[in-house]
Amino acid sequence: MISTLLHVSIETSVIDKTVDIYFTDLKVISKKKIKSKLEPFNPQKGEKIFITKGCCLPRVKIKNYYDNQGFNVSNTNDIDKADYCIIGQDTFQEYLYYRWYYLAKTNDFIEILQQIKDLDYEIRMDEEVFNSYNLSSILVESSFNTDIDHIIPNYEYKELDYKRLEYIKDNDEDFFNSFYEKKLISESEILKNINGDDAAVIDKERYEVLSNMLSSSDEDNITLAMEIMANSHYSKSIIYLNLLFYKYAHTIDNMGKHKRHVNFKSLLRYMNLTPGDLHISCEGVIKNLYSRNKLNTDNLNIYCKEFIQSLSLRDDNSYYGGGLNFVEIDEITLDHELVEKALGNSFTYKIEKNGN
Repeated sequence: MISTLLHVSIETSVIDKTVDIYFTDLKVISKKKIKSKLEPFNPQKGEKIFITKGCCLPRVKIKNYYDNQGFNVSNTNDIDKADYCIIGQDTFQEYLYYRWYYLAKTNDFIEILQQIKDLDYEIRMDEEVFNSYNLSSILVESSFNTDIDHIIPNYEYKELDYKRLEYIKDNDEDFFNSFYEKKLISESEILKNINGDDAAVIDKERYEVLSNMLSSSDEDNITLAMEIMANSHYSKSIIYLNLLFYKYAHTIDNMGKHKRHVNFKSLLRYMNLTPGDLHISCEGVIKNLYSRNKLNTDNLNIYCKEFIQSLSLRDDNSYYGGGLNFVEIDEITLDHELVEKALGNSFTYKIEKNGN
């Protein structure tokens, strides 16, 4: 999982005809490989769970989650004793460092070394380190080509790849080696059921109550509405949660510390939102439902009733209707790529009239 990229520094002396090459290493890691190891959470009796930094899981709720699911497991702060590691959305930001580097092909570098030797330069470097290196690229300075150009006549510049790399500090290597040996799960696997099956489901009636609370000028009402949202059953309330964020993102955004409370942050994490970006467009609602396998006819009827029936919706991504009072519409077809993927065809919404 951890790869060691060699970083090359070059010092030359044209007078002495020497080239000194120094190697340092960079411990790089692949987030893609880590994510490929994610698996369902099905712990056995007595197993221990390590929650990585960057997870947004309230400790009280996660203990209740284990109990509600019948998992006879416990958390541990010692990764070496853990069977599972939970990875959060911000885990990589907590543990990894990021920097842009120039990379040259290792074969190109070997070819350059041979050209320098052919010019009777003495190359001084750690042969053992370099001969044991087996990666296809090597890290170089931005001045690599110009440095070599001073040595080799008619030098043909090599292609350098400017790439953002994720790396770890040397003292974190043991942690990541241990981490990679564990069974890995995403916090989203737990978030969808974090409040348990007994948690309140936001249905049409609760949605209307919460809408009234969030429309209020009373901050206590808004705070209570946010608490109800945060403690609801996320997956069973997904359509109405999307609608609430669509309509009241600005109101919630003004609630300062309340939107950063650990419970509400868990909800934001589940919704793929952040305290700094709470808005969901009507296009975003479709994408959100699709990504959670919730883009079904029941939710589409709720969606269309909210967005289409008034024929007055505008936002950054979509526009439905507008100023067609003289036209009587019985049904509207929602022709959307994700809808067709979910249902196998477009969706037709029949307009409700006179409250029927």
